[in-house]
Amino acid sequence: MKTLFTLLCFLSIIQITFAQNHTPTSAGAKGMAIGQTRVTANDVNSVFGNQAGLAFLEKTAVTAFGENRFTLADINQFAVGAGLPSRYGTFGLAVQYYGFESYNEQKIGLSYARKLAKNFAIGAQFDYLNLRIPEYGNQANFTFELGLQAIITEQVRIGGHIFSPVTRNWNENNSVPSVFALGVTYQPTDKISLVAEAEKNSFAPVNIKAGINYQIIEALSFRVGVTTFPVQNTFGIGWHIGDLQVDVSTAIHYLLGVSTGLSVGYEF
Repeated sequence: MKTLFTLLCFLSIIQITFAQNHTPTSAGAKGMAIGQTRVTANDVNSVFGNQAGLAFLEKTAVTAFGENRFTLADINQFAVGAGLPSRYGTFGLAVQYYGFESYNEQKIGLSYARKLAKNFAIGAQFDYLNLRIPEYGNQANFTFELGLQAIITEQVRIGGHIFSPVTRNWNENNSVPSVFALGVTYQPTDKISLVAEAEKNSFAPVNIKAGINYQIIEALSFRVGVTTFPVQNTFGIGWHIGDLQVDVSTAIHYLLGVSTGLSVGYEF
């Protein structure tokens, strides 16, 4: 097991390239295209990045998200999520897998979100984390996430999110990273949304994310974005056909290559 945690320590150093370390992901392929953003999303993809957004769901919804990193066949992320609105708030479920045969991470999250006022919502998620390296075994851990969202005006929405604010150790030398994020969405017109976020991972410098969503026609949107750590350019498109939403995204890291993502969501 000592070797397992030595490897974990090494992977935490290079987490921006290969290891996810169970931290929150973008809000599906849509968020990935808009600069890997997540904290102001208010659809079912909120279950991956800021559970408070689930409180604004009006219908039961499900989503599936897949991402391939740097065109490497073995470096993939898969996630499924669901949100169930009720008179008592919205309940959510997220199941995520990241990695490859020799190193992979699993995460299962149970979430709850509720509006405290018409324009203000909070959310929380309890997470089960599992790290698996076949040669050395499995290691499990537990943590939680907290989020909030507020609609300031018809044009401005803000969000904040904390992942694993209490230290959770894998062993005496390695811990689950804490991640703090703040973001804002500004919608100057019905067709344009501007998104900006700042995210601080306890293992990495501040990451500034920004992007634009442009609704070309009612059923089709185009998106672009950028991140600063690591430096990436992102873009993608989305189709909204009735209750079906399909999003495709690409992120370009100029040293490591191209990552691609796909989300399929449905509202009942």
